[in-house]
Amino acid sequence: MLRFIFILMLAVPVIHGSIAHAQTQEPTPEWVHLMRSKTPNVLEVIRLRDVWCQNRECDIEEGFEGEEGREDTWNHEFRRWLRRIDGINDQGFVAMPDLRRQEQKDRAYLKAIQQQRLTKKSTANWEGVGPFRTDQIASTDWGNPGSGHLYIVRRAPDNPSVVYAGCASCGVWKTTDAGENWFLLTKDELVTEVYALTVVNANTVYFGNKRDQKIYKTTNGGTTWTILGGSTFSDYGVSFQDITAANSNPLILFAATNNGLFRTNDGGNTWSRIKGGDWQEVEFKPGDDNTVYGVRLVDKHTEFWKSTDGGLTFSVKTSNWVGIGSASSASNFSGFANNSNASVTFTSDPELGSGGNTDFTIELRVRQTAGSYWSSFLGNVAWQYDRRAGVSLGVGGGGSLYFRIADGTNQVALSGPNIADAEWHHVVVVYRATGTKELWVDGTLKASSTTNITTNTQNGSTLRLFSYTAGWNLPANVSHVRIWNTALSQNTLDTYWAADVPAGHPNYANLLHEWRFTEGAGTNVGDSKGSNAGTISGGAGTYAWITNQNMDRIVESFGNSSEEQKRTEIAVTPAEPNRIYALLSGDMNGGSGLVGLYRSDDGGETWTHKCCGTGPGGPASLSNPNVMGYSSDGTEEDGQYYYDMSLAVSPTNADEVYTAGIAVWKSTDGGTTLNNLIGRWYWRANQPNRYIHADVHDINVYNDGSIWVACDGGAFFSPDNGATFVQKHNGIQASDFWGFAISPQNGEVMLGGTYHNGTLLKDGNVFDGGWVHTGGGDDYFGGASPASDRTVFGRNLTRYTLTGNRMSGWSSASVSKTMNQGAMAIDAGNLAYSPECGTCFYMGQSDNIWYTTDDGRSFSLIKNFGNGWNVTKIEVAPSDPNTIYAAQFGDALANNDRKLWKSTNRGIDWIDITPNAAIGGLNAAGFDFTVDAQNPQTLWLSKAHRYSWNDYDGNKIFKTTNGGDSWTNLTTAALDNEYIYSIVHQHGTDGGVYIATNRTVYYRNNSHSDWQMHNDGLPAIVSTRQLAIDYVNKKIYAGTYGRSVHRGDLFEVSAPIANFTATPLQSTCARTPIQFINTSVAGNSATFSWSFPNGTPATSADENPSVLYATSGTYSATLTVTENGQSDSQTYSDFVTLVDGCSPEPLAGNALSTSSGSNYVIGAATTLGNTNTITLMGWFKPSTTHTGATGLIFSSSASATGLNLFNNNQVGYHWRDESGSYNYSSGLFAPANQWSHIALVVTSTAATLYLNGVAATRTAAHTAVNFINGFNIGNDRGNSSRTFNGLIDEVRVYKRAFSQEEIRKIMHLTGTQSDADLVSYYQFNETEGQVVDRVGTAHATLNGSVSRSTSHAPVGPGTSFALSVTSGGVKTFTGTGVSIDFPTSGTLPNGQLVASRINTQPDQSPNAYPKSRSYWVVHNYGSNSTITAPNAITFDQVGNVSSADAVDPGMFKLYKRGTRDEGATWGTSVGSGTAATAGDDGLVTFGNPAFTSFSQFLVVGESGTSLPIALAAFTLSILPNNSLQIEWQMASQVNLDRFEVEKSRDGKTWVRIAELIADHGTESAGSYAYVESKPNKGVRYYRLKMVSKSGNIQYSPTQEIRLESIGSNIFLYPNPVEKGQPLYIRNELPDIAEVELFDVQGRKITHMMVEEEAILPTQNLASGMYFWRVVTKTKIKTGSIVVN
Repeated sequence: MLRFIFILMLAVPVIHGSIAHAQTQEPTPEWVHLMRSKTPNVLEVIRLRDVWCQNRECDIEEGFEGEEGREDTWNHEFRRWLRRIDGINDQGFVAMPDLRRQEQKDRAYLKAIQQQRLTKKSTANWEGVGPFRTDQIASTDWGNPGSGHLYIVRRAPDNPSVVYAGCASCGVWKTTDAGENWFLLTKDELVTEVYALTVVNANTVYFGNKRDQKIYKTTNGGTTWTILGGSTFSDYGVSFQDITAANSNPLILFAATNNGLFRTNDGGNTWSRIKGGDWQEVEFKPGDDNTVYGVRLVDKHTEFWKSTDGGLTFSVKTSNWVGIGSASSASNFSGFANNSNASVTFTSDPELGSGGNTDFTIELRVRQTAGSYWSSFLGNVAWQYDRRAGVSLGVGGGGSLYFRIADGTNQVALSGPNIADAEWHHVVVVYRATGTKELWVDGTLKASSTTNITTNTQNGSTLRLFSYTAGWNLPANVSHVRIWNTALSQNTLDTYWAADVPAGHPNYANLLHEWRFTEGAGTNVGDSKGSNAGTISGGAGTYAWITNQNMDRIVESFGNSSEEQKRTEIAVTPAEPNRIYALLSGDMNGGSGLVGLYRSDDGGETWTHKCCGTGPGGPASLSNPNVMGYSSDGTEEDGQYYYDMSLAVSPTNADEVYTAGIAVWKSTDGGTTLNNLIGRWYWRANQPNRYIHADVHDINVYNDGSIWVACDGGAFFSPDNGATFVQKHNGIQASDFWGFAISPQNGEVMLGGTYHNGTLLKDGNVFDGGWVHTGGGDDYFGGASPASDRTVFGRNLTRYTLTGNRMSGWSSASVSKTMNQGAMAIDAGNLAYSPECGTCFYMGQSDNIWYTTDDGRSFSLIKNFGNGWNVTKIEVAPSDPNTIYAAQFGDALANNDRKLWKSTNRGIDWIDITPNAAIGGLNAAGFDFTVDAQNPQTLWLSKAHRYSWNDYDGNKIFKTTNGGDSWTNLTTAALDNEYIYSIVHQHGTDGGVYIATNRTVYYRNNSHSDWQMHNDGLPAIVSTRQLAIDYVNKKIYAGTYGRSVHRGDLFEVSAPIANFTATPLQSTCARTPIQFINTSVAGNSATFSWSFPNGTPATSADENPSVLYATSGTYSATLTVTENGQSDSQTYSDFVTLVDGCSPEPLAGNALSTSSGSNYVIGAATTLGNTNTITLMGWFKPSTTHTGATGLIFSSSASATGLNLFNNNQVGYHWRDESGSYNYSSGLFAPANQWSHIALVVTSTAATLYLNGVAATRTAAHTAVNFINGFNIGNDRGNSSRTFNGLIDEVRVYKRAFSQEEIRKIMHLTGTQSDADLVSYYQFNETEGQVVDRVGTAHATLNGSVSRSTSHAPVGPGTSFALSVTSGGVKTFTGTGVSIDFPTSGTLPNGQLVASRINTQPDQSPNAYPKSRSYWVVHNYGSNSTITAPNAITFDQVGNVSSADAVDPGMFKLYKRGTRDEGATWGTSVGSGTAATAGDDGLVTFGNPAFTSFSQFLVVGESGTSLPIALAAFTLSILPNNSLQIEWQMASQVNLDRFEVEKSRDGKTWVRIAELIADHGTESAGSYAYVESKPNKGVRYYRLKMVSKSGNIQYSPTQEIRLESIGSNIFLYPNPVEKGQPLYIRNELPDIAEVELFDVQGRKITHMMVEEEAILPTQNLASGMYFWRVVTKTKIKTGSIVVN
């Protein structure tokens, strides 16, 4: 039942659902094996993983963990492993700290804390603000709500209300009310990571503290603690993995560590090391203090050990134990002990491998008593990386066993396991000159090579035992060192390893030398076989002779080299004292995860595989469930079985077994079956009491049937043998924040990315307990908008829009870029907002800096540094948005792989201001920095610790007041032993700066001579990842790693600094107020005075006023802030811009194009309010057949309400996520690749879905929904898997329920008509930027890669009329110009017909002849879709019909195509005119038309006297000089007199802009053109008025163009420009441009807003070069000019 963390590994996560992965798996990569080894090279792991990750998104959190299979698991394992590494040495191996030095500094630190408390120097009054727990009910379904990271939880045996818990990063906690409330016991101790803890009784508790490698004991329930162990543990460099006390004598305890099993018999006062090695667990047999069980890890397998003498001696039990082939022993042998740089030099060198042609074998017994590296057991060459000739067997850079032979050019190198476990091992090197070279340890092959060396390997040196290089000590014992001149077989080695070599040995003649070390004294070592004696050097005390040695040789046995079994849990029960259960995990027989549940019924003497499958291991399946994995049926491989693993047995029922990994499983038949999943790792609202957060580390079952569980989400409790579970960690502050932010607008809004618990959010008191889990497993980031407390950013740069509603707390959208982020202190990333723009920020992605003006919906690349180093921090100077600073971090150990950059022109140019190495030790340190609020040239720079144990005392924090030209060191002795993780300047102070370290928080301003502790109320040790300041409430927040979030008072009060932003900065709608937002440094008692020239209101005292501007233009604003008698003002000139243009447009124009993923439109807050009476409608053209729920028009709140498609494009809807709504089958299917009109009408009693006017109604009560968040168009609530793929047009939201007839009549008409109930109307006719709400203010924003394209939907301006046709005769459709003469006999529609006249041309015509100025769509909703052909159909107002045409009506032809068709689909004529009435808007009747169904109709004139004015083509194009060319070609121009070119803003009112006389010389084809030199910006419509000689008129189709799209550049000309001459600026960009001019020093010379053209005077400009910068809503452009 242990609390062990395997090889520095941490935790993991959460996935989505029970996903069964295919059994064909990617082999475990090399970097994973290396990472899991005992002494990995950290940098080599990182390097190998970087190569492996080149085509993978390794560091992007994709969602719930596990979805991506093994790769995802490995990456999470890597992040946890990396986070656990406190330091590395110069070669990249894990390095332990200097504990004695650390202890001295810790004592000084604690003394300083006590002193500041006595003197009351700190008045921070820090308090915890959670998360104490998370709101499970409000969490997303399938989520992982949790808040604490616990490794162990234990109940007092004498008081079930008293429970203790050990935290991964926050010490020891206690509850006295059975988990209702917890409090911290180690607040005043330097205790963080607690993995091992035992509770003797309610008052007596022991735990191991990783930081100082000591055991802590309390006998008064945690009021005080005694520190035990002295240097016993630290001398070995241990991590505590289990502590257990004897049954009847609690003074006897064992401590299992990664470097030995320790025992005490006096309550912990003294400890002795019983055995070396990596001990995972230790247990006493129930009721028997003499019998002790333990589990030890050796390389790739675990071993079960047993003692029957109270733990004084142990023996290994191997019967049917996995991974062990055999066990044998050697006893009573002697040896030689090297204590400190002793060595043995032999008389001669046996010339091993001489000439590369000699086989040999080296054999020895060795016990390495402490860690070492680059040292030799036996060899004739110094241990170095070069290839100098010689042979050496020893340990390499990571302390692992290593053999090397080289000839000066080539080498063979074999690497084995780390054996520094103080246990004897049998080590053999078998060298075959032309065959395989092998390294064996304890009878198991660990490495091999087929490389051959063909030249001389001798170097003239003699053979030695132990190091060749002074100072490189290898503390170890050796015995029975043998050298053979042949390659021994493994069988021979196995047979004779434990005995002296007898004469009958099959290779006796090949034994050259054997040194047994039986002398016992002196300085000579005899050679029992040859004459190569040795001489000991080193002096007294450096060595010793040892006797009576014993060893066990346990042979590892696996099917192949990739198999391993490296984690075992054992559990015992008083219900059956001789019974032991063992839970084994690893990779075996093609399976990964569970190796097996084993049971012994004879005290561990023999073992039986109980579950699962036939064992051991094997691929996961229903018959062989992997209970260590994610899936609920056990069919998924993997899991995190070397990290999250626990085992328990009921104390009253020996057959009741509980296993835990990702989730908790239960067996009631003694482990034979494990198929009862009692604790799911994912939250489900319909099974709230089955939830336990993922990654269980400890599970304990008690006599009363209660169960306590410790996991990555905190503490969970079951009162009923696991039938139900509840959270029980209220009060525990154990969240590990990797990233953190608060809203500058509201300090009660905060969020951050955490280790294990995803993104955690607090929105005031909206959620139960304050906090909620928004998704994810391991997240790194937290960010917040300075302009709105409703906009925050979390996992993978997801943008959350908060609602303030518990059950629909947010909507989310993925930002189109991912940012640099990671688990280390300098890796979290940040959003650097520009001070004057609340939606504009910079962010780093790889070595790029990106800029957005719309909160991440679109980005522009600002800078690519081209060096491959991550941009880790960006900050814009608060007082000057032109000045930006950025830091980069590259390779951890390369001194030059870090940079600090400065730009003084908004990122156009960058200057390297990296401090030089003279400021001390840049190695392994990245940069954090903060910029002064009022001086852009002043900033503070700290070195952020990453991997190295070098703490850079004396060189940690620096200041510049000249933009990085020079630096002042602000480091003092007060910061010794501190690693700085975060630095932040308090605006409005005299240089006040906070720094957060691995232990506490400090403050210093310009009046201080030293750093001041600012930690009153904080635990003695708290590692803060990010600091944030709430100026409104005068608070500072600390997002910590392991202790959640704390809040304290500011060190001093800030003076006010005025600042503001506005949204939007560029408005396209005069009816939409511009919201000005105070972002000042000011408290909650501040007053505000605003000035808005030409605005309404013109002044305001509100903090955040809304202002309307009546006309298009650019406007300035001023804010004055006053507080505590101090005032400050800020004016932004030409700050906001209005370009009014948001009325409905008559033509279809563009359509929205969406695709899968996060590509859709997000509407602003709607005015619908709380209602159950709505109509949603739009035109949709799916480009595919969707296979799941797909949002069309969907409320962006979490209440799941809206219009969507389901499987096979079936039209459906959600209403409040009620199953009756989303399970409703409408039977209406929208065809792919065809436009369809889809609508939803809801009332309190029913919901009706419409597809092209055909209804399907579900009668049911529909409770009102509070529509406050607006609508997503083309998506369901930000879910990237529910995005529509296709085209969308004409989306409307009404606050009333439409009738069926209304739906049918309106669907083909654009919404130019007035309707008071129309709340929002989206036409998507803009070319870029936001989507304008044409009737309201709920303007929408584009998310992801959304585009617009020309719409061919059958819509336009016009009229409709509905009429029921059940009898023959003439039926007139009023207002549409259509009348139909139905026969009195035959088949009639027998139902409603709806005719719509669309007053524009269709997307394509059947031919080049003149068309009617409108086309018509007639829908037949009657019971008879096929009818008897009408007697006649008449179309009025077709356009100009001359008198001659009226005489010859047959020249008119009627064409027909499907009601929703587009393109070349008209086919042949279905009728010729039989009568016509002349006039400018004449009438044509078609008698006996050849059609029997209704659809689209178009009238075409194909012969005659006037209508033969036939237009073949009419096009608009933009010329290089940005003028507009209008061209047309005539197919026929008989009797044509002239052309009039007309232009319109709205498609209704037309003005003539040109007149051209027709070419009278020909009546056949002719070509014409007209150029409009300066067309107006904006949407414009053009048409030709063609006038015949007789005065008849015919109009061309209307063409629409958006002239704001002309060009894609901006010009400043002439260049060079003569001083005094005008500099012209021409803007071809689609938006009003902000143009700035800078001199070569980066000083701004001028600033202006340019819509199309402007003139810049140059008479005041000095000669020389200038830089210009243009900023628009979507682009940033730069250039240079020269003034002569």
